[in-house]
Amino acid sequence: MRKNPIFFSFPFLSNNIYICLQIIAFHRPLESSLYSLNFIFSLPEACLLPKTVGSCNEKIPLWYYDAGSESCESFTYGGCLGNNNRFVTKEACEQKCINLNVCELSKDEGPCDKPTIQWYYNKENSRCEQFYYGGCKGNANRFETRRECEKSCVASVVHGIH
Repeated sequence: MRKNPIFFSFPFLSNNIYICLQIIAFHRPLESSLYSLNFIFSLPEACLLPKTVGSCNEKIPLWYYDAGSESCESFTYGGCLGNNNRFVTKEACEQKCINLNVCELSKDEGPCDKPTIQWYYNKENSRCEQFYYGGCKGNANRFETRRECEKSCVASVVHGIH
């Protein structure tokens, strides 16, 4: 029997920080509930928060922005509480906390040996090009199709967004 969801909303407004936390609880495993959390926040403040593993005993691999090293690092999240400085992927962390436009990043094949054909934006040639992605790590300048790459990078360069 599925229970009715419980909705909580907590808006906070202070010193140009806007945090809107919406929790939808369906009494399901924590891993799937993690994706039901929606955070809207001012990036610099969230990215400057310390790594907080939370108080529960789950072992969820996530990423946080380390302001000291100015990079995204992996950590094990306990599953509850914590703060907004946590991301499901390294790429998501980099996009939010490292003020780099993904289209400005150089091609990065990553260290693994499970190559697949991907696309990246080559800023030197101002176009999307194919490359072999090794299957792990790398960076966010990686797209599954040429169309995705062009939609993300070429169109925005033409319109002067970058």
